[in-house]
Amino acid sequence: MLAVFCLFAISVFNLVLNRLRDGGRRGFLLWAVLAVLSSLALAGTFGSAKDLIKITFLPPVIINGCFLYLFGRTILPGREPQIARFRRLVGAEPSPAGEHYSKQLTVCWVVFFAVSLGASILLPLYADPVIWSYVVNLVLPAVAAMFFLSEHFLRTRYLAHYGAVPLSRTLRIVLCRDAWSTRDMTPRQIDEN
Repeated sequence: MLAVFCLFAISVFNLVLNRLRDGGRRGFLLWAVLAVLSSLALAGTFGSAKDLIKITFLPPVIINGCFLYLFGRTILPGREPQIARFRRLVGAEPSPAGEHYSKQLTVCWVVFFAVSLGASILLPLYADPVIWSYVVNLVLPAVAAMFFLSEHFLRTRYLAHYGAVPLSRTLRIVLCRDAWSTRDMTPRQIDEN
C-alpha cells in the first residue's frame, strides 16, 4: 500500500510540475494516466468505507508538499527566490535590499508550507478528524491569506522602496502559470498571457 501511495503522490507531483514547466502533452497524459491508475489501486487497497475515508487526508499533504517544493527549490544557492521572481515580473526595480527581503520572505513561505505539511501529516494520525478538517480546510488557508495580504499591505504602506504594486497586479502575477515555471519571463510576456 505504501508503494501505491508513493506512486500516487509522485504522479500528482509530476502532473503539477509538468504543467508549471510547460511540459508536452504526452508527458502530461502519461502522468495523468499514472495518477488515475494509482488512485484506483489505492482505493482498492482499502477494505471498507471507513478505510476509504483515509484518502481524504491526501490532498492537503500533496498540495502543501508541492508548494513547499516550489518555494523551497528557489532558496537553494544559485537560484532566484520565488518572491524575487514575482518582484521582477511585476516590474520592481532590482536592488540588493529588495533581493535580500525577497529571499527572507521566500524562506518564511517555506517555513509556513513545512508547518502546514507537518500538520497535514500529523493531525490525521494523532487528532480527531474534525480537528484535522478544521485546521486544513479553515485555519491554514486563512493563515496563508492573512500572511499574503498583511505582507502586501506592509510592503505597500511601509516598505514602498522594496517595490509597492497594486494588489491586483500582484495577484495577476501570482496566479499566472508562467510565474511559477523555470522559464525566464519578462513582465511584458506575463501581461501578454
